[in-house]
Amino acid sequence: MSKLLKIMLFWTLVFPTIITILRIIIDLILVSDIELLSYSAVFLGMAAAGLFFAGPLYYLISKENTVPLTDSLEEKDNKTNRIS
Repeated sequence: MSKLLKIMLFWTLVFPTIITILRIIIDLILVSDIELLSYSAVFLGMAAAGLFFAGPLYYLISKENTVPLTDSLEEKDNKTNRIS
């Protein structure tokens, strides 16, 4: 399975499920009467946010962090040495 697919599955299925379960547990502790149907909006909202924002953003950030910083610094030094 590709890295992008793993990240997208996590942010669209696993993360919203965990958040929704935590919200249900908190409401069970604080309030005695809950409606499970009202949590579908929480799950769907978190899944949409993960699909459109968090997943691609996390993928792009992790992809950018794979470039070693020392290479870019060495290239800058080489350019400044050529100019001077």
